[in-house]
Amino acid sequence: MTAYLLRRLAASAVLIFLVLTLTFFVIQVAPGGPGAVYLDPRVPAEYADELNALYGLDRPLPERYVAWLRAVVLHWNWGISPSTKRPVSELLALYGPPTLLLSLAALLVQFTFGLLLGVTAARHAERLQDHVIRFLSVLLYALPAFWLGLMAILLLSHTLPLFPPGHTQSLDGDSLGLIGRTLDRLHHLALPALVLGLATLGSVVRLLRGSLVEVLQQDYVRTARAKGVSERTVLWVHGLRNAVAPLTQLLGLSLPYLVGGALVVERVFSWPGMGRLTWEAIGTRDYPVLMAATALSALFVILGSLLADLLLAAADPRVRRSEAG
Repeated sequence: MTAYLLRRLAASAVLIFLVLTLTFFVIQVAPGGPGAVYLDPRVPAEYADELNALYGLDRPLPERYVAWLRAVVLHWNWGISPSTKRPVSELLALYGPPTLLLSLAALLVQFTFGLLLGVTAARHAERLQDHVIRFLSVLLYALPAFWLGLMAILLLSHTLPLFPPGHTQSLDGDSLGLIGRTLDRLHHLALPALVLGLATLGSVVRLLRGSLVEVLQQDYVRTARAKGVSERTVLWVHGLRNAVAPLTQLLGLSLPYLVGGALVVERVFSWPGMGRLTWEAIGTRDYPVLMAATALSALFVILGSLLADLLLAAADPRVRRSEAG
């Protein structure tokens, strides 16, 4: 397992290096380039030269790349945002945690409901319950996340005022005590997390249902039933334990997908996260922020893939043996 882990870590490190390199050069050679953010054609030439020197744009491209990569890797320094005049690292620290919180809450919704519905569908395979659950899972997967968000606000915030329609806290949230602030923020988190989790529910339901149906047809399951083991024990112990291996990979890949998909949901619910930061950076051509957001999104995908491989290896000894061989 140690050798397997080291190989996966080395491969992930190479991928991260390639992503950072590609992100830098794509932004640098894009039409307009980063210099267009700081400079205007009407700016006098001598002032333009001062700005180029200030931001290092007068240096050769390879030298800029090495300096940028060293600053990012060694000091977590992504540069200065020209639109906010603040270090990008500060913006990431401000907008990153809300997105991570929303994504983790959506992951909990996705796998909790996905597990319950997938097991129910497998238990009633090819019957009415199974057909209804599969239809709903495909429908939720097909509907755009922004439409689900708008419908959720319409139904659960306006028609039935159960949840707030947006933001992370109430106007008087800061005046509440610790427990009151926590409950208030969970109340604001519930609806966007529910929408984001349900929008990605279909993959969990269909994968678990297919795997569990196949497992329940195995000989050892029939033997357990012949010995008089209850159907609930057969399903949740013998069946689910052996059907859950494919879900481990999906778990590792779902978090980066949710982080990326949070952009739309954050816009709908006015959630101050990375999606909102990225959207504003696109509108203002804030290249340092865009470079950081792009690199971090790719980093989440790589780390998610690494987590998926490690979870699969932990759940299935055959993977470890094949890698060792």
